Amino acid sequence: ESVTMHISVPKGLQAVSNGKLLSIENLKGFDRFNWQVRNPINTYNVTVNIGDYVNFKELYASKVNIYDTLMLDFWVLRNNLDKAKKQFQQVIPMLDCFESKFGPYPFYSDGYKLVETPYLGMEHQSAIAYGNKYLKGYSGNTQMTHGYEFDYIIVHESGHEWFGNNISCKDIADMWIHEAFTTYSESVFVECYHGKQAGIDYINSNIKRVRNKEPMQGPLGVNEEGSGDMYAKGALFLNTLRHFINNDSLWWAIIKKMNTEDFHHKTVDYNEIVQFFNVNSKKPCGPLFDQYVKNINIPVLQYSSTKKRGKIWKIICQWISVTDTFSMPIVMYNEKTKKRYKVLVNSKEPIVAVFKGKPKKYLRFDTTIGYYNIKENKEH
Repeated sequence: ESVTMHISVPKGLQAVSNGKLLSIENLKGFDRFNWQVRNPINTYNVTVNIGDYVNFKELYASKVNIYDTLMLDFWVLRNNLDKAKKQFQQVIPMLDCFESKFGPYPFYSDGYKLVETPYLGMEHQSAIAYGNKYLKGYSGNTQMTHGYEFDYIIVHESGHEWFGNNISCKDIADMWIHEAFTTYSESVFVECYHGKQAGIDYINSNIKRVRNKEPMQGPLGVNEEGSGDMYAKGALFLNTLRHFINNDSLWWAIIKKMNTEDFHHKTVDYNEIVQFFNVNSKKPCGPLFDQYVKNINIPVLQYSSTKKRGKIWKIICQWISVTDTFSMPIVMYNEKTKKRYKVLVNSKEPIVAVFKGKPKKYLRFDTTIGYYNIKENKEH
């Protein structure tokens, strides 16, 4: 429910931990730093950082709750102060975006903190570990951020304040709840400042990182995480789920409700998340969760085409490599005319759609809004 930490260090060094600094006590040859977290916190999020730090602060005025102000607290190595003041200007735009989409920062009474560390990063609650060396992208690699030059560690690890720290899994088998939503939050940041299509393109840049060797959900009850696909595949799944729900206003309302109402400062499991989406979207989301979270097989859309009359063709579609209850709409389009056709496809029986134009030449499927593979059935 709360944690208080007392850390004694040789004079001249500073000890930085979670929450707010209550006091510094002068001892013989030592200084004792007393920190307190007022909110619920996972034990793995408790951290101690000791170094020759300098501190600077900034006050963030929330655009969501106009009466709230959040203390931004930055602890960096003395020689990096000028770099940090420039690099950490990204924090306020990130908070503006995430508060607008996810709801208010979940730990106002504990503040928001970035602390320079010798390792790349970690989502320590209210004391995020920052080791990206003041570089663009992921340690200077902007391929990881699809060419965008934002600081990956600031955006990703801050996203965990909502997904992982505010909403936490009961069993680390469901760590995908933390990492799927947080990886998705990177695309949310891109969407906020570059538009929805840019966010979708960002997500789909993750496809090459998916391995599909083990499920995202690990075995329950044995303290074991699922596959590392919980990052890239998790974000692709959430993009698929968003377009399955097919109502952006409702989608963002659901994401915000997760953080501000139903799961605020709570631990959750797979079934609770699935039920939450079923109820709030009023759509059967369960089969999608089962397919993408519990199984390794990516849905395969099998299709064939036969001429009906003139320029009209029949397109016969069916899902394969899926669970028995899997059903999801697909969007096909004519590359020449750009006309789009939405078709609800299931795994039990072939679905017939009508397409105008030569399929071999112009038929395309929009796989940017759903994560699946395509296979032409040439026997038809």
